[in-house]
Amino acid sequence: MRWRNTADAVIKRVELTESEQRNFLTELLQGEPTLKQARELLEEAKERAMPQRRSAAYTPGEVINIKVTPWLVDGVVRQGVNNLLVALPKTGKSALQGAIVGAMAKQAPTFLGRKVRNCDEVHLIWPDMPAEDAVYILEREGLWEGLGVIKDNSGEVIEINGTPKAPIVQLVTAELDVRDWDFRPVNLARYRQEALEAQQRGVKAFWCFDCYELMCSFVPGFDENSPAAGRPAREMCIAFSGTGATTQTIHHSNKAGGGTAVLSASGHASISRPFSTLVQMTWLKPAKDG
Repeated sequence: MRWRNTADAVIKRVELTESEQRNFLTELLQGEPTLKQARELLEEAKERAMPQRRSAAYTPGEVINIKVTPWLVDGVVRQGVNNLLVALPKTGKSALQGAIVGAMAKQAPTFLGRKVRNCDEVHLIWPDMPAEDAVYILEREGLWEGLGVIKDNSGEVIEINGTPKAPIVQLVTAELDVRDWDFRPVNLARYRQEALEAQQRGVKAFWCFDCYELMCSFVPGFDENSPAAGRPAREMCIAFSGTGATTQTIHHSNKAGGGTAVLSASGHASISRPFSTLVQMTWLKPAKDG
């Protein structure tokens, strides 16, 4: 509870005491940070979770320096921040993520006519998807090494043979316990550590999560329609702040599925608020060959 209260305080821009800053960093980093490290992370977290507010107005003649966040895929995924992908169920959200990774692996200059940059490591956290479906997507994109899904004469799956290809370094599917991968603080701390280690190695990492509701399934008291439904998203923003990693979380649309990505997103509006970029799949136009 202390971790959550401190995370909320960061997002609300409440000035934390030195003790609160240390407590927050100690839990998140599983170590004893310096006060300088605490302040740096908290400032990065606030900027990543929401646009930083300026206390004073700009003055005439003042030079305004704004760092523009680059795109990983132009108009679809921004690099180094948290992205949300919204669409109705079974419309190809995970397939889109797989296709983006496939384009990176092929070092294709464009994807669906949009410029794409490469990532060195990809983490596919897909606990909402059976392994059979995940392997099908990866095989189609040339991201699977081995025989793939092996079925008997009746069509029953008897074995999945092989392993994901680079740049995929981690694949989580429905057969694994989601409690080891969800958005509870203990797991967010692990994600942060892995992302920081990648940054130290000079690696550009891309984390894909499918889907938000399932990633919150074991977060105590989570209710998609509650004003607190966005809390795990805010805590994820804090966990990945300062790591340079790109994240994209899949979220389902409501039944109507219309309007902008914010309006169509299922559950409370607080879910979409912390993300830097929101994309609704109905705005993306597929290539003629699908």
